[in-house]
Amino acid sequence: MAKQYRRSTLLLLGVTCALNVIVILLLDIYGAKKRMGPTVNDYYSYQGHDYPETLPLPLGRLDNVLLTVEETRHYSLSGNWSDAQWESLPPKSGGFLSLGPDDRFFLVSMFHQLHCLRFFNWAFDAKFEGLYKSFAHKGHNGHCLNYLRQVALCSADLTLESGDFEARNFEVDRVGSTHVCNDWSAVYSVLDMNIEAHKKLEIEHD
Repeated sequence: MAKQYRRSTLLLLGVTCALNVIVILLLDIYGAKKRMGPTVNDYYSYQGHDYPETLPLPLGRLDNVLLTVEETRHYSLSGNWSDAQWESLPPKSGGFLSLGPDDRFFLVSMFHQLHCLRFFNWAFDAKFEGLYKSFAHKGHNGHCLNYLRQVALCSADLTLESGDFEARNFEVDRVGSTHVCNDWSAVYSVLDMNIEAHKKLEIEHD
């Protein structure tokens, strides 16, 4: 009788432990999904305001990568290759992509920011004076300056930089702090895949 009671007790404890493990795993999966934000499997109608706030990613989030800020001979203020290098920063789509059943058009903010930097670079190069003025006439200069200000506040980069950057000689002291960043290469991959997927659909429907 005592052996049967112990056996029943051990069985009950085993079942209870197994259920606890299952519950913990389910809660962990649910919590991870919430932390990851919108994924490609989440459903949105893409009508009105019913769309994800951030770019849907295959893994739901971007990995962290390290970036040591340093001066470069590329992306100069003017010169034969200056604008071509700035122009090459966005992917083939220019940072745009189509999402949802009706292929709604979106722009990823990262590439809007790069566009604004290219726009300001035109102001330093006499070859692009006309192009710069045509965009400035449409209010792009004030928009871009304010947009980059807000983006800097939004990202709130907490990296500590040693010394007074205003006193640095950047011709000599060319290496800065190391920042923890989102893996921007994954963003390019998602946009490239989006282009290829739509090309494939166009071919199939021709």
